Amino acid sequence: MLRKVLEGERKNWDHMIPYVLFAYREVPQSTLGFSPFELLYGREVRGPLDVLKEEWIHNTEIETDILSFVMDTRERMESAREIVKENARAVQAKQKMYYDQRSREINFEVGDKVLLLLPSSTRKFVAKWQGPYEVIRKIGKVTYENEMPDKGGRKQIFHVNHLKKWKERAFVNAVIEDGEDIEGYRWSDTGEIVFGTQLTEDMKSDLWRVLRKFPSVTKNTPGKTDRIFHDIRTTDSQPIRQKPYRIPQAYLKDVMKELEEMERDGIIEKSSSEWASPLVIVKKKDGGIRLCVDYRQLNQVTKFDAYPMPRVEELLDTIGDAEFITTLDLAKGYWQVPVNEKDREKTAFTSPRGLYQFKTMPFGLSGAPATFQRMMDEILRGTETFAGVYLDDIVIHSSIWRDHLNQLTDVLKRLDDAGLTIKLKKCTF
Repeated sequence: MLRKVLEGERKNWDHMIPYVLFAYREVPQSTLGFSPFELLYGREVRGPLDVLKEEWIHNTEIETDILSFVMDTRERMESAREIVKENARAVQAKQKMYYDQRSREINFEVGDKVLLLLPSSTRKFVAKWQGPYEVIRKIGKVTYENEMPDKGGRKQIFHVNHLKKWKERAFVNAVIEDGEDIEGYRWSDTGEIVFGTQLTEDMKSDLWRVLRKFPSVTKNTPGKTDRIFHDIRTTDSQPIRQKPYRIPQAYLKDVMKELEEMERDGIIEKSSSEWASPLVIVKKKDGGIRLCVDYRQLNQVTKFDAYPMPRVEELLDTIGDAEFITTLDLAKGYWQVPVNEKDREKTAFTSPRGLYQFKTMPFGLSGAPATFQRMMDEILRGTETFAGVYLDDIVIHSSIWRDHLNQLTDVLKRLDDAGLTIKLKKCTF
């Protein structure tokens, strides 16, 4: 009822709540045979139509004393109670019969991962499956206690009808060596390809046929698009100059090597800019380093780009119960977007090799995510029914294998036309 009111009264729906409640209390309940009002007060509700009827027929009520009124009301409520019991038993038996025809016994064990049917965070009147959460205790035959770390770590008890078994998607690494033959195909420099264990050998062969059509997309090194340029619109024309941060001597050699490779690959170039931001060294899990730049002061004078970013929850909702899911990861996606030549000087940073500036979009700029999302939305426009994108991650979802191959081909063709590349070892098929 509330959802129907919301559809018609989007702005003033809260003003309609008293009328909705009155209508709800006035209508007889199918299981009980009486309205909630009648069971509570022992008489029928006097609604607008009753008032109108009294005006038409000029009905005059017969006055009764208080004692008679109380006794009559008690008798009516006792009589209604017996009728309610009979109606409820009959309706419940009928409902149970229909329910049992389709019901199946479901059991969970402690430690099982489950999905819970919970209200949506964006639409309070809609429930959706969320999780996974872990079953930590079995309370009864049909109730389970679940731990919910993302809900403040609280523990909550749910009926089994609100639980659904979580099926974790299993993957296995298929490591393809340089020059190794796979199903009659030979493809070098593929790196590690992650296939789902549910894929047959024929399906893997189908994927190879698709991937081999786009060698320029699957080359693992950053491409360069001409679809968009990143602009850095600043509110203050005064250049920002910061002192360089100290670089530990132990990392100096690696920093010099990384700068040399980035310059060789066309990511950065020598600069004579008045702008200067400090270089930051980030240690990776594999023991290597990543060069980043502290652009916080530049971001403070950069105009905000209000391009909307997608919600991960909505993206997951669109995937639904897809049978086949492929995720593509762009190879250093930001570096595939060129910076507008007039704004390159603003990206300048200090280093042991001197002053450099970015030719491609660096990480850390406040407007970088919006620029990248705008580009990806434009490239994949028209694929919303089977493809979703969040920054440099693309997910393709289908229910039919042949459709999945065609849709994967469509997405790869669009990336190829845009000059973008993917990193195969970070993709899953």
